[in-house]
Amino acid sequence: MEPSQPRLIIGMPVYNAARYVASAIDSILAQTFTDFTLMILDNASTDETERICREYAARDPRVVYHRNQTNIGVFGNFRLALSMAPPAEFFKWAAHDDLIGPTYLAKAVALLDQRPEAASCHSATAKIDSDGEIIGDMRTEWPAIESPSPVTRFAGYVLHADPCVDLFAVLRRERLGDVLPFGDFYCSDASFLAELAISGPMLRVDETLFFNRDHRSRVSLSLEADPVSWRGDNHSAAGRGISADRLRLFGRYYRIWWRNRRRLSTWQWLGCLTAVLAAPFRWPEPRTLGAGLLYMISPRLFFGVRRLWRMGRRPSENRA
Repeated sequence: MEPSQPRLIIGMPVYNAARYVASAIDSILAQTFTDFTLMILDNASTDETERICREYAARDPRVVYHRNQTNIGVFGNFRLALSMAPPAEFFKWAAHDDLIGPTYLAKAVALLDQRPEAASCHSATAKIDSDGEIIGDMRTEWPAIESPSPVTRFAGYVLHADPCVDLFAVLRRERLGDVLPFGDFYCSDASFLAELAISGPMLRVDETLFFNRDHRSRVSLSLEADPVSWRGDNHSAAGRGISADRLRLFGRYYRIWWRNRRRLSTWQWLGCLTAVLAAPFRWPEPRTLGAGLLYMISPRLFFGVRRLWRMGRRPSENRA
């Protein structure tokens, strides 16, 4: 790595993000750790996103703005962020609507420096509303992913139902070459993290420094309302395989298990197979066999039932 090359590249895929993107960028530029470049990849937004991001790029040399000619879909844009990133020791994806505390990067990088065997580092996470007010904690205390056992870490992701907030962790770049890129299907990030977990422990900073915004227009809730944001402008030509996404996820788990057979011992390899076979039956939501069948029948109904399920659990989960 050249002396002038930053240690960390942050890729921020955005699409029609005008409402929240300025706050997200501000939280990144306010970090006490400053040795980074922020790459913003605009997925052909039609709102004020381009103007806002270009203004930041003009003011701060750490900000680089790129605009796609067409919308390539959310996971396509995530893949592009990684492929366009120059070589660096660490890489991080950033969402346009989330926030990070001022010491998030400094503490995550410091922990990774102390633990060279680790694949990533994130922090405890709070959920915020559209106005940035904390509305609860997210259950990210997850010892399994810090285990020295690759089987325990892999099974933790395959069989656990917590949100995939570790997608926005600080990632050790050299480990990403051994991980399958995102596929163009819902929950592809879960399979990405499951394979990353095989490569090393995924650490946690024991402090709430990541703030996940919960709002009605977030990408994960737009699958039915705005398929272009997921599939891109060519979503019709590529096929609207929404009902098959759950099966693709399970198929990806099996592929990950098979392609890592030389990395793992025989017993570790068989242990990972057990997790793959149990994945369709895991509980609680949203990826049990019953939920998967409901999702294949009607994604819209699936998301409605899931929202009701979460509303019923919210009083016992929120501790803030």
